[in-house]
Amino acid sequence: MRRGTRWLVGILGAALLAALLLAAASWLLIDRDGLRRLVVGAVRSQTGWDLAVAQPVGLGFDGGIGLTLRGLQLTGPAGGPFRADALELRLKPWPLLMRRVEVDSLRLEGLAVDQGPRRIDASTALRVDAATQALLADPLDITLDGAPLTGHARWQGGVSPALTAELRGAAIVLEGARLANATLRTGLADGVITQTVEAELYGGRGHAVLELRGAAPPVWSLRAKLERLRIHELARDLGRPGRLEGVATLEADLGGQGVTEAEMRRTLAGSLRLALRDGAYVGIDLPHLVDKVGTALDGKPAVDADQRRTPLTALDATATVRDGVLRNDDLRGEAPPFQLSGAGTVDLPAERLDYLLTARLPAETANLGKRLRALRGVPIPVRLSGPIAEPQATLDVEAALRGAARLRLEDKLDGKLGDKLRGLLGR
Repeated sequence: MRRGTRWLVGILGAALLAALLLAAASWLLIDRDGLRRLVVGAVRSQTGWDLAVAQPVGLGFDGGIGLTLRGLQLTGPAGGPFRADALELRLKPWPLLMRRVEVDSLRLEGLAVDQGPRRIDASTALRVDAATQALLADPLDITLDGAPLTGHARWQGGVSPALTAELRGAAIVLEGARLANATLRTGLADGVITQTVEAELYGGRGHAVLELRGAAPPVWSLRAKLERLRIHELARDLGRPGRLEGVATLEADLGGQGVTEAEMRRTLAGSLRLALRDGAYVGIDLPHLVDKVGTALDGKPAVDADQRRTPLTALDATATVRDGVLRNDDLRGEAPPFQLSGAGTVDLPAERLDYLLTARLPAETANLGKRLRALRGVPIPVRLSGPIAEPQATLDVEAALRGAARLRLEDKLDGKLGDKLRGLLGR
């Protein structure tokens, strides 16, 4: 009797389970379009984002109920459109009987933003807390252009949606820059998107915080500090090769409006600080330019050929930025045997440079040739002007000659008469 009872209970249990699974499968098979609408509606209600699915829903029952959505496009208050080749979901079967979607796991393939060249693949296990409307992705594994990142994310739905996410990667490429041991953090709260990046790069280390407010037009701000990095290598990989080489520390506190590069340039404001060591300025050979003054003094041709490069042992400067125009008034540098000072502007919207660089040989400088000895203490002005990419360097030979003549005259002044003459000359 007991054995018969066990068999009866087993048969009834199996029949009930089969009926439930058949009901769920039948509903799914019969109303796939209804399921698609259900998923789209759930995304809309939980996140405020609009999901479009281009292809029919695919179903599978290998180890559970699998759902595949292909040809996805997602748009919402934080931007977009974001596109993906496929989204594979593994659904919990019991909530489907009540026409509710609860996700057991998720895999995203071929994620793209605005159809850019970047390739992003993601996979995660999702947990949903219906009481708090929180969606947890932990662990979250992403492959960014072939580079693996791992971390976690949390989405809080409701009236004021919020997102927090953190990813770590040993070696990634971000907008062309090569980063090592990187930590990427993303947050969304009160309509503000915050992106934080910490990483080793180009022999140094960097930390940057970007904030974006979804106004019309969008308002952004950037606070960054890059320490002791090879600045020319970074500029090259960003596709913006510059004229400075060397090991640099750069601090930036900037802000602006707009989404296009032109809009951001026109509205750029804030401050910058640069400290460069063991580098060079490419495009201008300062010693060769100064040699032209020597030619004017003794009539002999220039001694050295133009190397189109000025070595720098140190360069320090700060700048303020307003309406896209950068202004510097305190440049100081060492380009042996010269000391440098400078002031001027860089107009980013117009891509124009207007800068006055002054080179000077200290009076105590030793081991100089005859030509340079005659220029000790003489301010030698060099005007840099024109397009930022190809500025022209113009040496003010007449001003340098006047300075040299003045110093020669002062060297001959002595005694009381010399003091009187110095007073007449305004010295």
